[in-house]
Amino acid sequence: MPEPLSVAVCACTYERPEGLRRLLGGVAAQSFHVFASERGEAPRLHVVIADNEGSAEVRGICETFAKETGIPCTYVHEPERGISFARNACLDRLPPDAEFFAFVDDDEVPEPDWLDQLLLAQRKTGADAVQGRVVPRFEGQPPRWVADGGFFAVPRRGHGVKLPNVEDLAPLDRAATNNVLVRAEPVRAHGLSFDPAFALSGGSDTLFFRTLHALGCRIVHAANAVVAEHVPAARANLRYLMRVRFKTGNTAARIDAEMGKASPSDSTAKRVSAAMGDIVLGLRRMLKSLLTGKWEADRFAIGVLRIAYGAGYVAGALGYRHQHYR
Repeated sequence: MPEPLSVAVCACTYERPEGLRRLLGGVAAQSFHVFASERGEAPRLHVVIADNEGSAEVRGICETFAKETGIPCTYVHEPERGISFARNACLDRLPPDAEFFAFVDDDEVPEPDWLDQLLLAQRKTGADAVQGRVVPRFEGQPPRWVADGGFFAVPRRGHGVKLPNVEDLAPLDRAATNNVLVRAEPVRAHGLSFDPAFALSGGSDTLFFRTLHALGCRIVHAANAVVAEHVPAARANLRYLMRVRFKTGNTAARIDAEMGKASPSDSTAKRVSAAMGDIVLGLRRMLKSLLTGKWEADRFAIGVLRIAYGAGYVAGALGYRHQHYR
């Protein structure tokens, strides 16, 4: 009989012991009814936690989790500050026999069939990476436009009025570490890691998966693989969303440059011009919402956030590096 499939579940943590406790509780509750019935047995799990703080409490949480569940849990203190270093610490501690690894955030809790659905999507498509969905769980009662606007969900709401609708198993050209399953072999074969230049800005996961895709690896969407993200009240507002969109635009400009997009057909000037267009269109959206008498807070926010993204992109193209995690 072949060995059970080996899957490592990775998470980076920083000053969120209670969030990590909830996350590990969700990992312990994973069930594999469909996958096990198809394969004959459930996968063998191993958890890897990279702590960017070095907390004795977090180490204790990991030790207690391993003792109570029987699931091996590797705790590593990554002293170099920055999300890229913590993510690479996870990659460095993957068990040698791990065929897949999953990343999830320390402020998220997976549904009981989360890994089951990720693995099923991979089996159906043969994809090298599978991106699941993120749904927000707000602390308190946020403004209605925030709760209903899809601004904290994945797939993330873009600049359009309509909410995104990505079909199950649809191909993607990128992913993020907030809910993803990755086949370990191509990552090892190509020596991929998370770029330290993005340690405090964010975006190293976007660059990682865009690079994976550029190497010919397939990425798909798993609509049924769901994690819930805890959204504090301090984040459920336009000011925070503007910071995130500015950061996203800023890192997007840098990632485009890293990916070698500056070609005669897609020059830096052309991409900056497109970003300037985002600023203009965002202003038009804001003015339309204000002046037509058809006030809708979410549409006004879309305009503001489009401006923030465009401004971040232009700043990034001009050499400014926004430090979102400073």
